[in-house]
Amino acid sequence: MSESFDSLFGQKVLAIYRCGSRIYGLEGSDSDEDYIAVLEGDFLPNVIKADTADYFTYGKNQFQEAVQFKPGYLSYFTIWLDNTTVAEKNLVYIDPDFKDEFLKICKVEWEKHYPEWLSANIDYFALRLSFDPCEKSLYSLYRLHSIVKRYKETGIFESAFNDDDRILAADFKNNPEKRKDHEDRLKAIFSYLQDQLKEDAP
Repeated sequence: MSESFDSLFGQKVLAIYRCGSRIYGLEGSDSDEDYIAVLEGDFLPNVIKADTADYFTYGKNQFQEAVQFKPGYLSYFTIWLDNTTVAEKNLVYIDPDFKDEFLKICKVEWEKHYPEWLSANIDYFALRLSFDPCEKSLYSLYRLHSIVKRYKETGIFESAFNDDDRILAADFKNNPEKRKDHEDRLKAIFSYLQDQLKEDAP
């Protein structure tokens, strides 16, 4: 398996794990398969499309910097990194020599980086909402709502998707004709996220 991945990227693959809508059971008939790929080389994040899959690729050092929210990384490559909380159980491939280091990297100090993560999401989805409130990726606001709500209630940052938010996210994502009906609800969630960020501001 490692040889086929190495051939795909032209680099030695250290780890690949699933991410995106499929790990939350939200895939539709037109959904791609999404993966994070950590490669041995030294290079900035990129997206590689292969058949029906999208691979978000990171050099090893850049992956570590991204999950530490080092300045200079595009929001597009940091807002989804809450998926490190479920990376181990979604592993497709891991180089045995890299496993311990990978799991250590994935133990993000979320108490420290939560405001940066939330701020990046707010910046990213503000543009999406203003440009097209029916754009498919906005289903993620329902997921963010569950994560932030759980974090505020428990003080533990973890993958979360309550039943109500999951049902609404699936309806929005997979039924384009209904997306307009979600506009007010999504705007309310976005305001909630902004309020939570303000509450945590120093």
